[in-house]
Amino acid sequence: MNMHQYIAEIPGVVNRILQQNQAVNGKKIPVEPDTAEIVYIGSGTSYHAALVARYFIEKVLRIRVTCYVPHAFLNYETLRDDALYVAISQSGTSRLTYQALERVKQDGRKTASLTEGMDNPIAALADVNYDFGCGFEDIPYKTKGYVSSSLMLMITALQWAKELGRITEEEYHAYWLNLNEVAEKLPLHLTESEAWYQSNKTKLMDKGQFVFIGAAENCATAMEAGLKVVETVKCITNSYELEEYMHGPQNAFSEKSAVFIIETEDDSIEKAKTLASYFKTKSSAVFLVGKEGDLKLDISGNRYFAPLELILPFQVLSAQLSDDRGVDLGKKRFPDFDEFVGKKL
Repeated sequence: MNMHQYIAEIPGVVNRILQQNQAVNGKKIPVEPDTAEIVYIGSGTSYHAALVARYFIEKVLRIRVTCYVPHAFLNYETLRDDALYVAISQSGTSRLTYQALERVKQDGRKTASLTEGMDNPIAALADVNYDFGCGFEDIPYKTKGYVSSSLMLMITALQWAKELGRITEEEYHAYWLNLNEVAEKLPLHLTESEAWYQSNKTKLMDKGQFVFIGAAENCATAMEAGLKVVETVKCITNSYELEEYMHGPQNAFSEKSAVFIIETEDDSIEKAKTLASYFKTKSSAVFLVGKEGDLKLDISGNRYFAPLELILPFQVLSAQLSDDRGVDLGKKRFPDFDEFVGKKL
């Protein structure tokens, strides 16, 4: 299968995950009443999935959430007795993520993992493993895996919060209702994103730099968008937190830049609109993405769930623009890279 086909599977994957996970009964809950922190460890898309889910997890569980890339965790972080450590790896074979989890296990700490399937080294090492729920994705440019892992992180936290009494039954069901509303809109968002791309691709074909900007949860959306475009289109990308972009990086803006500013439903929305308005006076390739944007989506999710919807345009952009630029995504640019650097187990 190719990237387009995996993106098209996302609505079905989300619906299946929601149907299979709404009941909590019988599931092992690794978070205990005295757990003070959850530490998520992952690389690339897995790291971004943890970042995008972080604020929701903190809200419903009322504990601290920390996200690390595995190299930093392995070499610089001190382990805590009252933390749960969760390794995220779609393949379950990321060498450094495995080594990070191994370090935690050797020290006798509580562990969990989130992987694609249950038969892989990281799942076998963890005390409890959760399945991504997306099925196999046999390309390096993960799309449905990103959405499914972000969703599963939110769902598991929601289930844990209910079991621990951190949220009421009414709150639990309200969140599930909103997730189902999100799922219903995903096919429309794909259609909207594809139509937007076809209308704007001439503005994007010659751009040498793509900039993605977001605040709060959507700072992680911007990071994942940048990663997808650099992986597929193979051009320079940069991702920034909204306010931080205005403290220096704006000076790199030029006619060769395409800028995407992602709306977030909080007090940053007016700043996002202002930034977009300013740069539209400098270039035609500046796009506000969201409910009121140039790339306009009929978002259903609350501020925590909306990133599940807002990533779709950038996945479509990555697949379509790489096609139109003649990039063959079926061929790795450096097929010997993973083995040479020892990236996988």
